[in-house]
Amino acid sequence: MSRRLLALSSLALLSGCATLPLASAPVANGPVEVQILGINDFHGNLEPPRTTIDMTHGDGSVVKVPAGGVAYLAGAAKALRQGHTRSATVSAG
Repeated sequence: MSRRLLALSSLALLSGCATLPLASAPVANGPVEVQILGINDFHGNLEPPRTTIDMTHGDGSVVKVPAGGVAYLAGAAKALRQGHTRSATVSAG
């Protein structure tokens, strides 16, 4: 029963990440910029890990970053969509 509840709750949370086209969106007369966000190998990791990952910046400095879990994923997707009126999220794995 708990696996079914976890599956349903993760589906509900991820469905909130989907974007719907606007019914009254104007028709473009040229190239249109589209942002595609891809998620791979999520595997239902709902809870964030208790550890961090190392992220290397362009200047070579390394920062420890908490990552993982559906809350982090939803927040990151929301931040990446800001300023992009045409954005799609796809998932594999």
